[in-house]
Amino acid sequence: MPRTRRIALVGRPHVVVARGNNGGRVFFDDSDFEGYLGALRELVREGHVRLLAWCLMKSEVRLVATPLRLPLAQIVQRLHTSHVRRVNARTKRTGHLFEGRFRSLLIPDERVAEAVRWVHLWPVRSGRVRRPDTYPWSSHRAYVRSDEWGDLVETMSVIGTWGPTLPVAQRAFARFVEAAALEKDELPVKEVIGGVGGDQRFAEGVLAEAGVEWRGRRRPALATLARRVSLLMNVSVDDLTSKQRHQELVMARRLFATSAVRNADRSVTEVAGFLGRDKAQVSRLVQQGMSQVKHEAFASLLEALKGRAPRETATEE
Repeated sequence: MPRTRRIALVGRPHVVVARGNNGGRVFFDDSDFEGYLGALRELVREGHVRLLAWCLMKSEVRLVATPLRLPLAQIVQRLHTSHVRRVNARTKRTGHLFEGRFRSLLIPDERVAEAVRWVHLWPVRSGRVRRPDTYPWSSHRAYVRSDEWGDLVETMSVIGTWGPTLPVAQRAFARFVEAAALEKDELPVKEVIGGVGGDQRFAEGVLAEAGVEWRGRRRPALATLARRVSLLMNVSVDDLTSKQRHQELVMARRLFATSAVRNADRSVTEVAGFLGRDKAQVSRLVQQGMSQVKHEAFASLLEALKGRAPRETATEE
């Protein structure tokens, strides 16, 4: 099968995630972390990339980076090829360390601070440390105080306007990061199309810059979605929109509302109008559905209701 195509542009910030093969390790001791950062430093000094955030764990890498002289794929390929060779030579092993292609998401400039926060909170949310500034293999300390790897990241482009002086800006950014420590480890920027996050307007601009035609995101009609739910849950569409409150109908409405809002980009107001209910009732249905997504049965039903993804044309990495 051909690879899924994605958009990546020089001069634009991207979130990059690379994982170990089958969840395996890509760093085995401190020298591996240091070697990876050394290779990153070389790419930064050569002007190939502007690094805005980084965090390394034993089996995964997260970066926020802007490619400058080279495409993002070439930068990551150079970085990871040199890392694999160095680790394999030291450990007398062979083969790949990273699984398949890395993941990337091109993001708007105004969402960079949120992406940096997500990267820096990773060790906290995974239970490794209680405070982000105590984890040694992250750029967070370069943002809030001096750090030996501080020359890797361009912190001022992110926090330069956060205060009248650097200490004030550092404290403000530290509070911004720590305020979200208890939230789920989810990238705060929504993917609009393959490899592009933000909103439709931003995606249209990116695609225009890349010379790609925007074909939009298909949104199934609510009536079509209701028919799909009726078939899956063995209820009629009339019952779905009726005032009856049988348990199976409540579950069907919960599935319909969650799928319409989460997967079909429909508003609560639209769903409430279709079901003949007020917005508060629909909001509760969606909240209940989101809490059930962690259960395999409900998640499988949501997947079955998804429409076909839009197709874009772009240069493959």
